[in-house]
Amino acid sequence: MFKKYVFQNANLQLIFLATLIFLFFTTITQAEQYDQSSEYELYWHQWRGPTSNGIAPRSNNPPLEWSEQQNILWKLEIPGEGHASPIIWKDQIFILTSTPTEIENKEQPVENGNGDTDFFGIPLEQFKQAAQTGGRNRRGEAPNLNL
Repeated sequence: MFKKYVFQNANLQLIFLATLIFLFFTTITQAEQYDQSSEYELYWHQWRGPTSNGIAPRSNNPPLEWSEQQNILWKLEIPGEGHASPIIWKDQIFILTSTPTEIENKEQPVENGNGDTDFFGIPLEQFKQAAQTGGRNRRGEAPNLNL
């Protein structure tokens, strides 16, 4: 008696069964992909971590307090100044710093020294026109600066 009210058509039964099978395998596939995270998701490779939010998703029990004696495994003085995010990949830490050198930074002579072009040879008039029109020409197009 219950059967005739639920499915009165064999095609509807097949569609329902196919949908259930599809959902089952989709769920299993998603779970396997979550367990087999790529190396890209495991390490701290960019600013604010693997998910760009400052949270390490794979850390089990991160420390909540830091000091010179507490929760520090090692410490190293690094020469120079740096403001970049450290990169942690497998068993390596990459830190970028800037240190002074004895090489003088000499200005490069401009190829066209008349002041009509920028360093790449693009006429400065194009930049002036773009600034006056909000970066667009009269047809609403961005200027082609031939970079």
